[in-house]
Amino acid sequence: MKLVFSGISLMWLSVVTFLSLMNPTYSEASLFPNSDKAVHFLMYGIMAIFLLSRLQLEDGISQQLVLIITVISVIIFGGLLEIAQELFTATRQASVWDFLANGLGALAAAVAYKRWLWTPIGKNFVVSISKG
Repeated sequence: MKLVFSGISLMWLSVVTFLSLMNPTYSEASLFPNSDKAVHFLMYGIMAIFLLSRLQLEDGISQQLVLIITVISVIIFGGLLEIAQELFTATRQASVWDFLANGLGALAAAVAYKRWLWTPIGKNFVVSISKG
């Protein structure tokens, strides 16, 4: 199970990195002003959920520490990608607002995960170990 969550987390990290650094192939038309911030919020929220799912399965790490490590890691990763966009792409630029949306997405996902997913994921993991 740890391997599955590790693979999913790494895959999502790769997808976010690729999408963040590629040349955009879409027009600037959007459903509403700053709709890209909603995309940032969702992508980094999903990243946090995958990472939380993985770290939750580690023995000896408290729930609080897992939440803190996840939120800080996702925020740092988002910041590094914003800097990479500025330094290594010709068509993208760093944005404080994107960075803020990334961080808020990670934080909201951590709160939601703790509230609704922590126990079900933990119980499923314990059941899968006892059956295996």
